[in-house]
Amino acid sequence: MSRGAVTRAGECAYRFVANLFLNPRVIEVIAEYWLQNHLELSLQRGTLEPRSASAVDMACHLIACVYQGVDDIVLVGQGSLAVSNDSPDPRYIHYLNFISPAGRDFSFALPVRGFLNKRTEPLLASLIALYVQNEEVWRSASPAATLGEHLLMYFRAGPDMSEWRLLYSPLAVGLEIACRVLMGLRRLASPAWFCSETGGQAFLRSLLEALSRPRFEGLFAQEENDILVSLQTDLGKMSRLGASERMAFACHRLMQARREVRKVIARKYDSMRKVLNRRYCLDDTLSLPWEVS
Repeated sequence: MSRGAVTRAGECAYRFVANLFLNPRVIEVIAEYWLQNHLELSLQRGTLEPRSASAVDMACHLIACVYQGVDDIVLVGQGSLAVSNDSPDPRYIHYLNFISPAGRDFSFALPVRGFLNKRTEPLLASLIALYVQNEEVWRSASPAATLGEHLLMYFRAGPDMSEWRLLYSPLAVGLEIACRVLMGLRRLASPAWFCSETGGQAFLRSLLEALSRPRFEGLFAQEENDILVSLQTDLGKMSRLGASERMAFACHRLMQARREVRKVIARKYDSMRKVLNRRYCLDDTLSLPWEVS
């Protein structure tokens, strides 16, 4: 490829990574899909009961997985990519996976259709551009099955072909999962269960323990540490509160930490947008990402 083509391919790859890792709307869709497909909960007799394994274990396992960081971006699917706002389902289904694919773990793969109609047009457009422009990505393609599927691994972007991994914030995804789980319990479970020592409070302690474990360190490691230390300090002062006040404060404080880490990654997103922005490739809305409702 010519030098100009290499530059275009690199910019294309970074647009895709930025929209995948730094766009809060995309993180929301990813967390929502994983929770719906991996954390199956049901309400029976006024209490929260998992349909299979322990709900606490399942939620903490999900956080542990995203804390591992990113090995590669995997694109696998049938036929050619077809994404359209005119149809809720693309004709050819592709899956996106970016959690530990080196171990061939595709349990967290997301269908591309999961991003349709979710206000994530920048990610879809940058994905199409990635397919069209980035020869470095296509060089890694290999047949995955006999039905026209193809597998793209060993994602390449940056001079050392791996610096893109540093853009991934495990705390941003982990907090998104924790907040959605806790707020979902608050909405669906009975108040008595949610505030009880063996119910919601036990679930909260497990989530906080999972969030406090060692995680992949990227560009935002120091800011993430500061946010976690502040969160742990504030939640350590809850002992003097009553049960209901304790859980209300915990929900409020977790949501605040979620907003704080969003601001951190959004600053990087905004700086990349200024350099790399093309229409629909990086979010060009006037409001900052964390200000979007």
